Amino acid sequence: MQSGANHEYGAIFILCLRIGDILVALLSGWLAYALYLGSAHVWTPLYSYAFILVVLLVVIIFSYFSLYQSGPGLLFSKQLKKLFVAWSFVFIFLTIFAFITKTGAAYSRLWLGLWFGLGFIGLLLFRAGMKWILNFVLKKGLDSSRILLVGDAELSEELIRHFRTVPEAGISLLGFFSLQEKDRFCESENVPLLGHVKQLADFLSSHSVDHVWIVLPFSQGAALGNRSF
Repeated sequence: MQSGANHEYGAIFILCLRIGDILVALLSGWLAYALYLGSAHVWTPLYSYAFILVVLLVVIIFSYFSLYQSGPGLLFSKQLKKLFVAWSFVFIFLTIFAFITKTGAAYSRLWLGLWFGLGFIGLLLFRAGMKWILNFVLKKGLDSSRILLVGDAELSEELIRHFRTVPEAGISLLGFFSLQEKDRFCESENVPLLGHVKQLADFLSSHSVDHVWIVLPFSQGAALGNRSF
């Protein structure tokens, strides 16, 4: 039985990221305008066009840089470089657009620079907050993928140890099924040996499982399809 709850939470998380990024981009631009230009400067439609263009660029460029591909698997540290490069490209294209349309003189370079700096800081803080929320949700088990391991005991133990070091991956390992009648499997990582693979169907019929992972050396993978359980 496969549950779609984790997919629902993941979709909500990604939607929040998308909306939040747009709001941060808009608010940081408005704040930069208020701090640098203030009430003494007359707002013109060109500034509205800049805000609209930035929103469109954020939607397109952030998606291109895969900033929304990982919900439960979001690794904040690995996203920082992508985030900086993507945000930089937003302003590069904004500058190119201003040059092509010959409207660059209408915008203050200091305002754009302040917008870039405030925006990047805002995006960092927003995504750090979302990361904290994601970790909280994962600890509660609300957005974890329930996984069964089937195959080689030694490789499965290595995989279990790996996922223990990355709890943000959102993986909940339910247990291990062996291809051997007798298999030495260490349960020290709180992942139980559930039995032989022949018992897998019964387990799936009575438990909620999102994925079954086959864990085998490459040399044994081809032979798996010829086996009957």
